[in-house]
Amino acid sequence: MQKDSCRIGLWCMIVMVIIFVTSLQLWLLLSQAPSSLPPDKIFSSSKGSENDVSKKEKKISPTDSQYAIPRTLIFTHHKNLFGQQRNIATDLDEEETALAENVHHSIDVHDASITEILFWTDQECIESLRRVYPSLIPFFQNETEGMYKADICRGTALYENGGFYLDVDVGVRHSLWNDLRPSTEFVTARVHQKSHYPGHFFQAILGAKPKSPVLLRYLRLFEKHYKGVERVEKGPLGVILLKRAWDEISRSDKSLRSKTELYQEILFDRKLFPNLHPAPTWGTRRACHFVVVAQVNNKQNVEVKFQSTRDGEPTMFQVPVLSRIPGSRMCPDEVHGKKQTITWWNRE
Repeated sequence: MQKDSCRIGLWCMIVMVIIFVTSLQLWLLLSQAPSSLPPDKIFSSSKGSENDVSKKEKKISPTDSQYAIPRTLIFTHHKNLFGQQRNIATDLDEEETALAENVHHSIDVHDASITEILFWTDQECIESLRRVYPSLIPFFQNETEGMYKADICRGTALYENGGFYLDVDVGVRHSLWNDLRPSTEFVTARVHQKSHYPGHFFQAILGAKPKSPVLLRYLRLFEKHYKGVERVEKGPLGVILLKRAWDEISRSDKSLRSKTELYQEILFDRKLFPNLHPAPTWGTRRACHFVVVAQVNNKQNVEVKFQSTRDGEPTMFQVPVLSRIPGSRMCPDEVHGKKQTITWWNRE
């Protein structure tokens, strides 16, 4: 009995020390600038129904003309996934069909709030480069990695038109203008903290005003890479060059930081998101199980609260997108070898 009491007492002391050290670390991290705070690293979850994640929206009031980022959705793919009047093309394989259905869903979520939809293949990308950055065209045409061509394409599309670019396998939960500050000129997410490139940008979701200097610098850095002037020897080009472009512009334009909203990609954890529906548990690869969180601008749009230790007040977030949807080559949509027939956004 005495030994059991000693063990219990020892465990209590260990737990108390861990809580103290964690709280101290959280306080130190929270004292940094808000834009540098990765929620998966610095927040612990609050308990109970406060973490209820619903699909309800509360739109903020500014009119379209007051947004620096226009209400345009942009998608790119090497193949046109759609026929006439946004109907899904008939010559698609299983994966392409899943991606096309997902793009349809992303559009449907936004339909009441967007004014333009762009779905570009290589042809439209080249036409845009001809208007925006002609010297990149031969490098684009000779690039054999599809993901790098997509990096360039989103850059020229956003520079020319402005709006939000979305990868075709990103799972959109609600309108990206739902909680956007009207003055915001640049939006993306930081990659998760266990990435090989922490602090860089998860550009599967990327928003910008037209003629953004960040995107022009981004395209210029691609040209420098291909010409061997500032070559990226290893790693994902777009992820690295977008962060580098933002850093360079923010050093010369001090106002950019206040006009940027940086979201954070974090690994899904039921303790952090006990009521997130649907939960991204599909696929066997860790890459399939991430969500993107954004600190809210309007308290009426809160979906998740994380308790901070700085002043005892919770920090409030929304979950605008899931990093990847089921059905892609990376995240096969199967459970025990059986293909799922319910679309991801209708799952519990």
